[in-house]
Amino acid sequence: MDTKKNIPGFVHIEDRKELRAGGILDVGTCDGRLVTARTGAGRLAVRGMGLTMQKLDSTTGEMVVTGQIDSVQYLGSEKKGGFWSRVLK
Repeated sequence: MDTKKNIPGFVHIEDRKELRAGGILDVGTCDGRLVTARTGAGRLAVRGMGLTMQKLDSTTGEMVVTGQIDSVQYLGSEKKGGFWSRVLK
């Protein structure tokens, strides 16, 4: 059982310069323009300029990213297949 999936998720952006997120299961991409992370609610994409990972705590599932934050987007759900995918098999 993955206990990290039970960590509550949140996204907090302060002044478009700092993003704090919770419920992070792991981080995929981390470069100056894009940070992607997997959460219980789906993949999270943070786009901007000069993005730097300041904190990643695998115990608490918290992440802090600083830089110029231009957009934050959930890319999809962790749930596999919805109602229509089951109906249209």
